[in-house]
Amino acid sequence: MTGARRASAAIFALAVVIGVVGRVPGATMVSPPAGAQTPTSHGSPDSQGVGTFVWRPCGPGVAQCSTLRVPLDYAMVNGRTIAIAVTRVRARLSKRRIGSLFVNPGGPGASGIVFAQLLGRILDPSVTDRFDIVGFDPRGVGFSSPIRCVSGTTLDRIQHLDPSPDDNSEVEALQQAAKELAQACGANNPETLGHVDTIDTARDMDRIRAALRDPTITYLGFSYGTVLGLTYAQLFPQHLRAYALDGVLDPAVSLDDRNQQQAVGFDRNLTAFLADCSRQPKCPFQTGGHPAAAFEALMAKVDASPIRVESRWLGPAELTAAVVSQLYNTQRGWPRLAQLLAAAEQGDGRPALERFDNYVDRHQDGTYDNTNEANLAVNCLDLPTPREPAHVVAEAQRIARLAPVFGPAAVWYNAPCAYWPVAAVGLPTLVPRGAPAALLIGNTDDPATPYVWAQSVAKRLPDSMLLTYVHDGHTAYLSGPPCIRNAVNSYLVSLKPVVNGTTCR
Repeated sequence: MTGARRASAAIFALAVVIGVVGRVPGATMVSPPAGAQTPTSHGSPDSQGVGTFVWRPCGPGVAQCSTLRVPLDYAMVNGRTIAIAVTRVRARLSKRRIGSLFVNPGGPGASGIVFAQLLGRILDPSVTDRFDIVGFDPRGVGFSSPIRCVSGTTLDRIQHLDPSPDDNSEVEALQQAAKELAQACGANNPETLGHVDTIDTARDMDRIRAALRDPTITYLGFSYGTVLGLTYAQLFPQHLRAYALDGVLDPAVSLDDRNQQQAVGFDRNLTAFLADCSRQPKCPFQTGGHPAAAFEALMAKVDASPIRVESRWLGPAELTAAVVSQLYNTQRGWPRLAQLLAAAEQGDGRPALERFDNYVDRHQDGTYDNTNEANLAVNCLDLPTPREPAHVVAEAQRIARLAPVFGPAAVWYNAPCAYWPVAAVGLPTLVPRGAPAALLIGNTDDPATPYVWAQSVAKRLPDSMLLTYVHDGHTAYLSGPPCIRNAVNSYLVSLKPVVNGTTCR
């Protein structure tokens, strides 16, 4: 659940707008940018300088796509390179263009290509008139030398394992699966696996800026994208005009603490949903006013006897993920959650399995996007954690006492990091040194990026502006009230400060 992919599957901050978490319909590229999935190669003209873009039409509307070759290892800038896929939607008023607005949807593992092309169509004209909307697939993601570890069949098997083990045999199965996945990631990505951390992605972002010939950029990041924005601000403060961060993820929080705080938030939101359902006679999962007991019974039922859905099964892992995917949304997602739980209670697992597939980016043919593998690869590099399998078991047991529904799943999702074949890199410490004042946006009841993270980052960046949305759900700018949107738009376009502590309800 960390990194807020599981603020995955982020994923998208647009989830509450378009009703899905994960892939965005109608916003995919027509085809990969030329050369975007080519293997790493030895030095090219781009590795000697900033490079240039050759743009071509792609995707919906007026989007353009290209690639930029960047060093695989920034300690060897003249060595091997990888291709980074980039897209842009040009400012509608070219004569009044301010510059480039770089965007990132979160994850880690989500496609910035898809996201930028969609934002280019739906953002307020005050923004799209003045900015080129620029997105890129971070290294290891989508069209940018993607991390690929195992087949779809293997992922199906691993992701079907009970994330809340009842006995030693289930614990051992989870441990073996974590080890298998980590080893496969190392074996199948021997050159790139150690170079998909957020620091290197921030360096790529600056290479893109330089290739665009922009002296500075404006940045808008969501969920994990806030970590990328903070990292860029630490490394390249002189190249940043302004940056707004929605659903702030505190880079100082450890992997264990992220797991705990996110799981507690999702458990709390589930409790709120069940309590609300008990008061609503028309709630499909009302069950005579006792949905909490019914939920516990349903989880036990699918644990003991998974529900068959054609050639597949809805077990506790799939149902847990389906539920958490709906809890990313605001309360507008509760009716659909009630419906899929009611269907499962009646023996129909299809609605829940469809939500699971959408959440983990599984296609109907059994293949997957590489979102999950990229998410793990980045988290395991960004977040140093004890490389001891026993630590994972102990953490799962500890967090289960605080968040019994989602706690164990959060820990076991990241268990491959205990076996990861390359060392962690970590994230830079937040030290204010020349970057513009950050606009931080936080929801008071966001389960994926708890509000205390925005508060903590605001304290360590004393010139920052904290904009609070008193509401549930993950992120605010794309789904919240005009109070949020107008403040962010004015800051991005006109650099109008937001009074620190401003609250929208």
